[in-house]
Amino acid sequence: HYFPTHTHAFYVLLILYLSIFTPHLFYFFFFLMIRRPPRSTLSSSSAASDVYKRQGINAEYGEKDRRKKQEAARIQREKATREKLKSRLHAKAFHTNLESHVFAKLEDEGWFRDPVRTEVELGFMPWVMAEAEKELDKCRKARALVDLLIREAVCKPVV
Repeated sequence: HYFPTHTHAFYVLLILYLSIFTPHLFYFFFFLMIRRPPRSTLSSSSAASDVYKRQGINAEYGEKDRRKKQEAARIQREKATREKLKSRLHAKAFHTNLESHVFAKLEDEGWFRDPVRTEVELGFMPWVMAEAEKELDKCRKARALVDLLIREAVCKPVV
């Protein structure tokens, strides 16, 4: 926790200056800068010990609180991800069904018909069918006449 910051810049420059001109003062100030407080004291009733114990408790509480917040954020991210996935799947299924229904409806209404096929189905085929029907009628009439002639020839007495 004891790193030089911008507030310590003056002291660092002062120590560098003193280290050049008065080396014995340099060691004194250097010792003050790098000295860390002891982790624990032998006397459990000392004020320093109480401070360090409270710092440990606060640090543990802070770590626990940080981890709880971290876990809550992770759970929230997972929940958001699941919701996004569900909505994406739902939208995709809806879009697929909607797309197939729309295309089927438009196809039934004739929006996707081939113009050549439409011309053949609506113009050429009815004409061909009408002409074929006329030819079939002629064939039926011709057969009927031939059948009538054959019957008359068979039924007539021979003289």
